[in-house]
Amino acid sequence: MAYLLAKDTVNGSEGRVYINQSGRSVEVAGMRNIRADAEIQSQDMRVIGTRTIQGKKNGVKLTGKGNIYYGSNIFTDMVLQYINTGQMPDFDIQITNQDPTTTIGNQVMADARRMLGCLQGRTQKVITGVTVRTAKGMTTFSALSEVEFAPLTEHEIAYYVDKYRPFDKAGAYGIQEWIGAAGIKGITGSFYNVMGLPVQRLYSHLKSI
Repeated sequence: MAYLLAKDTVNGSEGRVYINQSGRSVEVAGMRNIRADAEIQSQDMRVIGTRTIQGKKNGVKLTGKGNIYYGSNIFTDMVLQYINTGQMPDFDIQITNQDPTTTIGNQVMADARRMLGCLQGRTQKVITGVTVRTAKGMTTFSALSEVEFAPLTEHEIAYYVDKYRPFDKAGAYGIQEWIGAAGIKGITGSFYNVMGLPVQRLYSHLKSI
């Protein structure tokens, strides 16, 4: 059985918050208990020629939350600027984890391009845990696959993220998509495990029950 090593994981429970404004990156707060979510949005559509209504995917809603344990007065200054001038400055928010034990190092969260930038040229371990429960009892096993990424340019990563929108995927990529053909040199283990479920391993287990 394969085990997940602590040094190969990223703990996103604590980090720092930065805003990017006018080309400057400024630290504004520290956060704990950080959580980032991606929710697929859908809209009811009538199927042509029928009375059937089906949901059609039309986007992804990205949200996040966390507890701030210290902060700066930069947002107060922005509010005062808006009161005095009527102009609200534009800015981007970025959250960076501060896990010192990971083999990847500090990493920007909820950013598919940066995540793929961490993976390119490296070998990623994908471990899936499966639990099967029957009337006779419950068993648990895991499957390990290693995915070797080729070096990828910023242009290649940007193309993939903009075209395929992998915001709802673990690792920010789907191996069955363009990046699997163009950006992955090899796989050790199950292809379907990388997709999300070690099908052959599960099938073998079910036959043995």
